[in-house]
Amino acid sequence: MLAAFQLKHMLNSKGQTATYTKVEEGTYDPSTGSVTNTSTIYTIKAYFAQFSLSETDSITSGSRSVLVGITDTSGTYIPEITPSDKLELLDLDVAIVAPDGSFWTDTSGNILTGEYGIRDTVHVKSVQKIYSGNNVVCYICGVEE
Repeated sequence: MLAAFQLKHMLNSKGQTATYTKVEEGTYDPSTGSVTNTSTIYTIKAYFAQFSLSETDSITSGSRSVLVGITDTSGTYIPEITPSDKLELLDLDVAIVAPDGSFWTDTSGNILTGEYGIRDTVHVKSVQKIYSGNNVVCYICGVEE
């Protein structure tokens, strides 16, 4: 098992920009007969990992593990991640590759980038808190598409 500081380092060095949507359950409105939930979106760093071969007996297609820190990209603490929350990977600043495998460039030779990357939305199914002493340092979330 990795130490807490190693998990934080991996998140900071290998993590990708993602959004975390925290859904707060609203109150029941008897006049409409419905509950209105409130969603708050945070921009975070997340490390999306595949399962190891030893874990494949208990997983389903489309499930993965995601390492998430306790703060957003501005350093503000995020609410505790819980099952039913949503994470979306936003790896959008990627190079555009030509059919022959070369990078497309503009007339000045700059590699073109654009919103052609991964946009992957997953739902949190389980959460494991990782501690350093008494403090939570990150979450390992079991997620599914």
